[in-house]
Amino acid sequence: MKQIAYLFGAGASCESLPLNNQISGRLNDMINKLSKIEYGVRDEAFLIKEELIQDLNWLYYESLNHASIDTFAKKLYIKGDWPNLKRLRLAFSVYFTCEQMNKLPDKRYDAFFASIIETNIADLPKNIKLITWNYDFQLELSFMGFSDAKFIVDAQNQLNLTVKGKKRFHTSDLDFFETFKLNGDIAVRNYPPIQHNCFTSTFKNELDEKNLKEIVNIWKFQKDKGDDSCSRLSFAWEAGSHDLLNYIANKVANTEILIVIGYSFPFFNREIDRQLVASMKNLKKVYIQSPDANDLEERFESIDSREDIQIIKRFDKHQFLIPSEL
Repeated sequence: MKQIAYLFGAGASCESLPLNNQISGRLNDMINKLSKIEYGVRDEAFLIKEELIQDLNWLYYESLNHASIDTFAKKLYIKGDWPNLKRLRLAFSVYFTCEQMNKLPDKRYDAFFASIIETNIADLPKNIKLITWNYDFQLELSFMGFSDAKFIVDAQNQLNLTVKGKKRFHTSDLDFFETFKLNGDIAVRNYPPIQHNCFTSTFKNELDEKNLKEIVNIWKFQKDKGDDSCSRLSFAWEAGSHDLLNYIANKVANTEILIVIGYSFPFFNREIDRQLVASMKNLKKVYIQSPDANDLEERFESIDSREDIQIIKRFDKHQFLIPSEL
């Protein structure tokens, strides 16, 4: 079997979630939606909601003044402004949580899993690795439709997900299906009352007073008592990513075919992209699937200039590419 790696960017979730240039507008819409959810009594929970909305408004205005939320995060990181970086991580995680509630994940993930799973989830192809820059739960939410997973954390375990901060990486030398999140995700850490590691126990319900209270209570606990790592949103350029990147590089070293979906190879991530692609010593073919694949071919070549790598462009975006070699 050919060894295949998928590299997902924001465009892989764009039929459900906003792209970078759409986040400001969608964030403002979400603030308005949350503001309209009425609490029966103006109690402490109401005050917590108002505090959360203040942080979301702060994030919204900063998003207008920066190229992206990631850019703002890196500025805070370089300045060593840890309180505001924690504030950003938590507020952004709440926003993405709310965006995904009572909304089907990008249907292309659904078609993808239906294509690669033969008869049950134990049949996830051992020759496929998934690498994603996205911190959303689109992969997990779609996969839950095929499995018995009740919570996001269950789906992540079944997908053999590895993120920074995991206590130990898989030590088996055997090949198996794995998923890697370069920027972490919008889960939380160290919140004893919950087992589902998210701001909400379910993403199937309409965002209303009941589940909004669950979200704001977890957010408030993490903001007041959690340390700087209380959010699992952790950008790949931060210190502490070295072990994860080396682990991923080792796991994809035998990759022969790389499939890039909805990812633009921004300069922002260039050194990490270069490290990961360079680790693929057997790479012979790269599929780039995006409406602007011509531009992305040039960007890829600035990362890896090996002449023996064949680049194939796909401009459609209706389904994630399943190569004939699979």
